Amino acid sequence: MVTGSLGSCNLIDTSARQPQSPRTSKYNMSGSTTLSSEESPAYVRQFSNHPHADIILRTRDSHEFRVPKVYIIDSSPILTDLIRTSPCPSNPNAVQGISTDAGTSLPVVQLSDSSCILSSLLSFIIPVAAHLPSTAVEDTMELLSTAQKYEMDLVLTRIRDHLARQNPPLIRGENAFYVYSLAQKYGLRREVDQAARLTLKVPMSIEVLESTGKLDVLSGALLHQLWDYHERVQEYLASDLTTFMMFGIGPRINFRCIKLSSSDVPIWLNDYINSVAMNPALFNLSEFHMALTRHVIPSSSHSSRCCQSCASIGSATIDTFWTALSDVVQHSIENEPRRFCLLQV
Repeated sequence: MVTGSLGSCNLIDTSARQPQSPRTSKYNMSGSTTLSSEESPAYVRQFSNHPHADIILRTRDSHEFRVPKVYIIDSSPILTDLIRTSPCPSNPNAVQGISTDAGTSLPVVQLSDSSCILSSLLSFIIPVAAHLPSTAVEDTMELLSTAQKYEMDLVLTRIRDHLARQNPPLIRGENAFYVYSLAQKYGLRREVDQAARLTLKVPMSIEVLESTGKLDVLSGALLHQLWDYHERVQEYLASDLTTFMMFGIGPRINFRCIKLSSSDVPIWLNDYINSVAMNPALFNLSEFHMALTRHVIPSSSHSSRCCQSCASIGSATIDTFWTALSDVVQHSIENEPRRFCLLQV
């Protein structure tokens, strides 16, 4: 009996508790052991007996996937070339790395991928229920890298669409630095960009990075690259936010504030905007409301005068302002020319 989800690479096989039938492992033509379908985990057996199979994909851990090659050919030009050069059963040694299965006379293509990754990849190619290799982030990164390696553009889109519908998402604030490192390792430029953008939610200081364990997942080269990215974003933000406060909706939020800047912007708002330009991690609605509260209800005895005008700013006005500010920040981040090199890590 096998327990666990079909997509998990860590399925628990309790068949050892049952009487064992004779092992049916065999040696392939290269001399390595090939596991029979009875010995394979569920995620392999799903692809072990397709009624229209005409090709065998053998993984590095000696599992075999019998599948119709038409799906593979339609998905990958790399695998297509390998399959089309596979030998006839009468001449199994014609191409290095490809043999034929003695029992079925099907061409066998030896791959460097694990059975866990290949099973997940095939689930996005062949009409079956799609599944990820496991819940581990690195396994998913390896899956994306494998699809990219075989130039499976449509399959990559399917996998990323599947990931986009996950809750919680694959890449999020708490794992952004780790995913950035993994995406660099596996050469996934889109995931590098997505993770880098999410790192903006964390103050880029050695003290913060060390206390939160972020330094443990980044090499010195990756840390330097992210540091440069944060500095470039800050430069773009500073320029765009200055324009926004001078000509955008910023000055119109409240002209009756008890303390205005030289450009007739409430001083508390001007200070908050400047802080965002210096530290994009402060760009969130909670920090905005805290800045407003400190102005409306000053904690210092030397600033006992409350600003009733700002205290009466309506929620609709704040929503309009925040939407406009969000557009500016988003535009600055998206238009910063992220040109991350894919480094060896």
